[in-house]
Amino acid sequence: MALHQASVEGDTRVCPKCLGTLMFTRHHVILTADVVSRGGPGVRKDAGRDRLTYQVAWICQNPRCDYRRVLQEH
Repeated sequence: MALHQASVEGDTRVCPKCLGTLMFTRHHVILTADVVSRGGPGVRKDAGRDRLTYQVAWICQNPRCDYRRVLQEH
């Protein structure tokens, strides 16, 4: 079992960068871009557009620090 699977939304830890507060979230928003493929019958209409995805992460609550550790879901 991965360590983050035992964590719950809102858990806190000490930030390794600024010693502020890290907060656990299962819904950290990440902006990603789709890869544009050229032509062909299987091409999605929205290929090449930006997308929002949600990732499990520990996020520093200090805006000057901006430390974040995005985790992989298994």
